[in-house]
Amino acid sequence: MSDPRKQEKPRDRFPVMLDYRAAARLLCVAVGTLQAWVSTGRVDLPFVRYSDRTVRFIEEDLVDWIERRRKEGKEAYAAHVSENEGERE
Repeated sequence: MSDPRKQEKPRDRFPVMLDYRAAARLLCVAVGTLQAWVSTGRVDLPFVRYSDRTVRFIEEDLVDWIERRRKEGKEAYAAHVSENEGERE
């Protein structure tokens, strides 16, 4: 029989939701920049829109987004360097 003290609480099943201020802090950008990214769709950033004025970000999604961008950045830089090696010779 399982220990009732170790049962998962309902709130443990839900992701950590961040408002603009907390998400901007995590991403190291200004709140206005984050708001512009969401409103224009210029940056493919995951978010949840509850209404016209209410947007939240799932912390885990943002961390995954940062990791993908970091890897893409390294790969893009490596490709750029390899393309330009022939120009130096």
